[in-house]
Amino acid sequence: NLVTAVIVDNALAISRDDEEEQLRVKRMEEARNFKQLAALFAEMDADGSGELTFDELERAFLKPTVRDKFNLLDVDEDRVRELFTMLDITGDGELSLDEFVEGLTKIKKPPQSWDLLQVSAAVQKLHIRMCAFLE
Repeated sequence: NLVTAVIVDNALAISRDDEEEQLRVKRMEEARNFKQLAALFAEMDADGSGELTFDELERAFLKPTVRDKFNLLDVDEDRVRELFTMLDITGDGELSLDEFVEGLTKIKKPPQSWDLLQVSAAVQKLHIRMCAFLE
C-alpha cells in the first residue's frame, strides 16, 4: 500500500507540474502575441495618437509587410472596412490598442464553446431588449 501511495503521489505531482508548465507556456505565448500585435498597431498608428483610424488602417495595407501579416489571418484589402467595423466595439470610429489586440487575437484562433456562449447570450439579451422596446 505504501508503494502504491508513493507512485500515486508522484504521478499527481508530475501531473500538477505538467499543468503548471502548460499554463506558463500559454501565458508566454499570449505575452508574445500581445507584443507582436502592439508593435503592428504602433506601426500603423501614423499620427501616434494611440488610436487607429480607418484611414490609418487602410493606408497601412499599402505596405507589403502589413498586408502580409493580415493575409496570414485571412484578411485581405477587400475586407478592411468589415474588419475595422467589427473591431471597433465602442463605435467611435477609432480602434484602441485593446480593441485591436482582442479582436485580432480572436481571429487568430478558432472559436471556442465559450465564444459561442457569449454570442448566444448577447443575441438573447438583444432579442429581449428589442421585444421590450417594441411593446
